[in-house]
Formats: sequence, C-alpha cells, structure tokens
Amino acid sequence: MFIYAVFIPPVHSVADQGDFERVMRPCGLDFPSDYFFYDYAVRFFNMKFTSVDLLLYVPRLLFLVPTTTFIFPTATARLICLPFGAFDMRILAVMMFLWYATVCFFIQRKFKIENKFLHYIFLLFFIVVFFNGVNLTILNSLYGQSVMLVSFATVVLFGLYMFENVHDAKNSVIIFFTVSSCLLLGSKLQCAVFTPFLIIAVLYVGFKSNKRNLCIVCSIVLVWHGVGGYVINGGQLNLDTQYNSVFYGILKDSPNPKQDLIDMGLDEDMAADSGKHAYLDKSEYKYPPRSDIMNEKFHSKMSNGKLIKFYITHPLRLVSVMETTAQNAFTNKINLGTFEKKYGYAPNTSSYRFDLWENIREHLPKTLFFIIPSYAVFLLIGIVMLKKKNRYAVPFIFVILMGLIQFPMPYIGNGAADISKQLFLFNISFDFGLTVLIYMLFKTVSKKYRKKFQKIVDKPYFPCYNNKAVKKCGSGSVVERHLAKVNVASSNLVFRSI
Repeated sequence: MFIYAVFIPPVHSVADQGDFERVMRPCGLDFPSDYFFYDYAVRFFNMKFTSVDLLLYVPRLLFLVPTTTFIFPTATARLICLPFGAFDMRILAVMMFLWYATVCFFIQRKFKIENKFLHYIFLLFFIVVFFNGVNLTILNSLYGQSVMLVSFATVVLFGLYMFENVHDAKNSVIIFFTVSSCLLLGSKLQCAVFTPFLIIAVLYVGFKSNKRNLCIVCSIVLVWHGVGGYVINGGQLNLDTQYNSVFYGILKDSPNPKQDLIDMGLDEDMAADSGKHAYLDKSEYKYPPRSDIMNEKFHSKMSNGKLIKFYITHPLRLVSVMETTAQNAFTNKINLGTFEKKYGYAPNTSSYRFDLWENIREHLPKTLFFIIPSYAVFLLIGIVMLKKKNRYAVPFIFVILMGLIQFPMPYIGNGAADISKQLFLFNISFDFGLTVLIYMLFKTVSKKYRKKFQKIVDKPYFPCYNNKAVKKCGSGSVVERHLAKVNVASSNLVFRSI
C-alpha cells in the first residue's frame, strides 16, 4: 500500500512551502542548487552542517536541547545515505513508514471484536482511515505533519500501555511515554499546548502507581521540551505568527480595525496594514514586519494574553473566526505540488493515491453545528467508558481533548494563514474518535448477536447445546428409548455400562 501510494512512478512527495528550512538546519541538511519553493517536490538534499548546528547536534540527539523531532530519523537516514553523497528523501520515508506501521499495528491489537466478520470489517476501516494516501505521502517529506502523525500515534500507544495497569505501571512504559511525548512536542511548535495534558497524564500515573519521583523527573523533562522548546525554537516564527494573528486575523475582516487596535492597547494608525500577512514585500506595508518600528509599536506591547482577552470580550467575533476555521477542517491535503520536476507536470500539480477516506472526510459538513456535536459524542463515549471503569477511558479522553484544543489555535494564533495545514492533528483526532465510535457500535452489535444466538441454542429443539439439557440428554428419554430397543438377553447389553 505504501509503495503504491508513494513510490510507483511518478513518485509522490510534497513541495516545500518554506517550512523545510526550520527542520533542515538542525538535521545537517541543505537545499540543492536548483531548489524552488512551491513548485515541485525534491528527492535529494545536500548534507551539510553549519558550525553552530554541528556543535549542538549531539546534545540535541541526547534530548538535552529541545529541537525538531526530525533530527532522530534523519540521523539514521544520513548514515545510510553517506555512500551516495546526498540525502535521499525516500530513505527517510521508508523509516517513517516502518515506525508508523509498527505503532499502528500494536494500537489496532487493542481493538477486539468477538464476531470475526465485524472484526475484519473494522480492521479494513482502520487501514483505510489511518493509512490513506495523504498520510503516507506526507511521510515522504520534511513537513512537521510527518513526525507529528507518527509521534502522536506513538504517544497514543504508550498511553494505552501506561493506563492498562495504572496502579502498577512499569518504569519502562512511563519512560517510553515521556520520550514519545517529547517527540510529539518537538514535531511542531503548535504542539507545545499539549504539555499540560502530557504532564497531567504522567503525574496521574505516578501518584497512582506510587512512582512519584520518576514521574516528577519526567514532568520536568516535558516542561523543558514543551515550554523550553517553544521559546528556544520559536524565534522569528513567533513574531510572524503574532503579526498574522492580529493583522491577518483580528483586523482582516474587522468592521472597525482602528477600534480593535485601541481595544488591544495598540496604535490605531497601524490599521493601514489590516488584512496583510507577514510575508509580503516590504513595499506593501506602512509598518513592515520584523522592523524596529514594529518591535517598538507592536511586538513589545502585544502578548498572547491580550489576544485571548480580545476574543473573550468579543464573543461574536470568536464565533465568526471559528466558523471560518470549520470551513477549512477535514482535509489534510497539501496541494503545493506532489511531483518532481523531471516528470514534466506543471508547477504545483498535486495528486494523491489511495485517498478514499480523505475524499469522504472532505464532504463532511464543515460547520460548528457538525463539529461541536461530533466531539460531544466522542467525549460522551469517554464518560461512558469511565463509568464502566474501562482502563482506556482516560487516554481516549485525552486524545479527544488534545485534538479539540487544536481547533481554535490556527486562526487565533496565526490568522487566516495556513488554517488547513494547522488543523492536521485535529483531523487525525477526529479520525480516532470516529474509529472508536465505530468500534463501540460493532462491539455492541457483536454482543447482541451472540446473545440472540445463545437464546436460539437454549430452545428445546437444541437440547444438547444447552448445559442443563445435556444433563437431561445423558440420563433422559433419548438414551432410554435407545436402550429399550436393545435385546437385554443379547451381547448388546454392554451398552448399558457406557
């Protein structure tokens, strides 16, 4: 399936939107000489470290310095590619797929349905959803969605293991959960919001299993990689997203941009740049991003707290931007070009194989009136699981909440820029919630079918399938009638002793 979706010519990958550079430098990779953004996918990259990144390479590999999660699989891929003199993206793609497939294999083993037919139907659904061509193609790229997908699945797996026996959780499982959580936090900066969820999970297990010291150490590591990683690796990107959140977000469709700036304690004259994102030519702005005057008039006065306060005090605006976000949900396709230049396609030509589930999900209602009830159902399932003391209830609820918190982040945190891309994990959490919902339905049908069959078996015309009836059958009328036909004077009398 992976080979068909990615490697059968023309090879499928994803063209860069400008995101690759942030993960390439720490990994010791560089662009080829004829590289162009947005046009075509690229298979080979130069392997070259800057002096700073080479100095930090080992500390990053040892988890001492927060960095991109790509550094770990690319380290192995670099070793394999050394004889060829260039980094081959296909090597990384195979490694990422093997990691992802292994994790998903162990996750699906947690789903057990007694009815074999329903069980196989469910497994088919699981494969179609989580191994769709978009997910597989993204693995053949340097987009953060690749490591986000794989590390998120790894967190889910070790979360299930950790909560299976929460009162006697193994040290190794807690450590693996922490490591996989650090990988998730390092996959993309937006994953920093998961830090509280992951810390709560570790501390909860630590206090339940009387392993407080280990879990406190693990929590400190998570804070370092979550909060510390966001501060260390955010850099200029944090300034750009802050700019977009206001000028390409709050002010973009505002009926009164000047008043909005006043409400946030900012200079109303900056309303001249309303509706502009941070990546235009400098001549397009009155107050160019990343300039000294913007640092003085905007960045020094703006904060995430003010951003949140604005939306809290303007609830109708919040509902409006959430509707805009909903319109961009349920698609993980990155249509920037999925082919290499040598195949002769026009720039930005995009196509995905085995994308049945993506096409189905894209046709779901993209509105809050569908999304809110859907996640309410998912959370209700988690609550029911809690009441039934299902050991997987807590990790399931955590997965749903972690996905749900991703929904408001794209627009609030980055304006109208790349909303669909930033909803990647929200869509994956929706897939997971829907998968569990279908699993619960199949399991319920399987139990009812078994009970119905048992009632049929218990009826008088199936006496020998019933335990009580078997007793009667052994000493009742059936045997007696058989023996009555036997001539007691004959040698057949031996049958009475059987």
